[in-house]
Amino acid sequence: MTNAPRDANRVPTLLGVSSLDLITPTSIAVNPATGAMLIDGTSLYTTLDARYLKLSCSNNPLTGELDLPGLFNSVGSLKIMPDAQGNVDLFGDTDVANDANGKTFSVNRRAAEGDTTLSLYVDDARWANIGANWDIKIHSDVAGGEIQLGTVNTNVVRLVGDVNTIGFRTYGTGTENLPLRHYGYITAGGLSGQKYVQWQINDTGDYFHLTRQSDSIVGFKVEMPLMVVGGLNLNVTVVTDTYQVLVTDYTVVCNKATAFTVTLPTAVVGAIFNIKNIGAGTITLVGNPGTDTIDGDVSIQLIQWDAVQVQCYLANKWVIV
Repeated sequence: MTNAPRDANRVPTLLGVSSLDLITPTSIAVNPATGAMLIDGTSLYTTLDARYLKLSCSNNPLTGELDLPGLFNSVGSLKIMPDAQGNVDLFGDTDVANDANGKTFSVNRRAAEGDTTLSLYVDDARWANIGANWDIKIHSDVAGGEIQLGTVNTNVVRLVGDVNTIGFRTYGTGTENLPLRHYGYITAGGLSGQKYVQWQINDTGDYFHLTRQSDSIVGFKVEMPLMVVGGLNLNVTVVTDTYQVLVTDYTVVCNKATAFTVTLPTAVVGAIFNIKNIGAGTITLVGNPGTDTIDGDVSIQLIQWDAVQVQCYLANKWVIV
């Protein structure tokens, strides 16, 4: 087909005719007023101002494909819009190998200072991935807006905040407030040693709880001065017979009419315990047998009303402070 000259009457110049549904003819024309190509089976002469490629076929949807090396709008935004009943599917008909990632949708920013790319794809483990070769910022432009992470309508972590604050909210189907967990690998377990700590506002006792999954997580370490406002409430355990002090204990109160033994846990630098005897029986306080000492001795004794505070200053060594 040869090039057609512009019509002096300024009507669409017909380039060819085809039939997409084998019933309705579809015209392909160039709009002489705009230079736009028109493909339209019903309204060829009513869209003269359209600067776009229009595909339609009477009341029937087009089921064909448009295969182009590039698609852009040089004078404004490029809009890809489904009708009210549909979605925009990317790579919806492309199968990949089971060990391959899905196709990637990339958004690029090209600049002299460097190129930045945001990518969306599903990996070979069926995880949805959001990646970038720079920092990623997710934000809401509404003051106090929320960002929700989780499954739809259940067990959602909600990040709530503005420029000055950020908060976490959870909701779910349980009767208790849901905990937030932080997972990590620890030395004790190697690659199989993934453990978590979690925090939770308990809606029964109304306490803020910070707990650990396993005592392989040694403890909570603060490497800065700690100021506590509102008082300090530490654990108190009352015992009436032979007792092995736990690492979660702080003060142990002994109350028995006859003598018994209290054994400290393995001495870890910094650990502190208070031992008080209010009973008539004598308490023998010992370190971890065979390894630990208390002021150089393997044991000390406490008679009624005696008290002692011990702290580990060196591995396997307790001192009275």
